Amino acid sequence: MKSIFKRTNAPQNTNKIKIKDILIVIDERRILHKGKEIEFTSKEFDLILYLSKNANKAYTREQLLKEVWKCDLDIKTRAVDDYDLNELFAWMGKICQ
Repeated sequence: MKSIFKRTNAPQNTNKIKIKDILIVIDERRILHKGKEIEFTSKEFDLILYLSKNANKAYTREQLLKEVWKCDLDIKTRAVDDYDLNELFAWMGKICQ
């Protein structure tokens, strides 16, 4: 996953992030692959955006809960564990090769 986000070309404080053939339009909450819009849930978009803005880092379950799910660390939830990240990462890995 790190290698995918190493390819981020967009400067900080911009409305768009470009990663190879993927364009994330932040204000519109849209993700395009080769110009075609890809449907994601709101939480998937939040996760992709967070990971793309914070490339080349490893994340703990607690960090993802706090930053993406906006959960207090004292709350016991399996949101990250139950979320199908493998499918999302597999899709991203395929198109970013």
